[in-house]
Amino acid sequence: MASIRELNENDDVFVGITLPLKPGRTGHFQQSKTLREQAYSNLKNLILTAKGERLGQPTFGCDIQTLIFEPIIETSADTIEESVRDAVSNWLPYITIQNVFVTFEGQDNNRIRLQIEYSVTIDEPDSLDTITFNFNVGI
Repeated sequence: MASIRELNENDDVFVGITLPLKPGRTGHFQQSKTLREQAYSNLKNLILTAKGERLGQPTFGCDIQTLIFEPIIETSADTIEESVRDAVSNWLPYITIQNVFVTFEGQDNNRIRLQIEYSVTIDEPDSLDTITFNFNVGI
């Protein structure tokens, strides 16, 4: 079996498909070459998928889509963080969440910014990556 480094450096090996789905050169969809690249796509997919949305896996996803439309109270940021951490620990155990930052912005707090700092434990556990989501919840 090839090591992680060998997989990442082999130009003939692809790890998965990236999101959003786009036409690729070597197949039907654009593919990721490294585990970190694929982990980013998997994390993005998990956070943007509502629980119950994926056919056959009703618990896959995160509650973000419902939480962002709830009234903002003192514990809203903690609830969003807990939802993210639970989803990642259940579905992406090779990703370690270091920090989750939730910011309410704009007039009437109608924008929510979610920033996640994480590491991919099977690739480079000491290297932090960041993914940011901006949700506009205004009318």
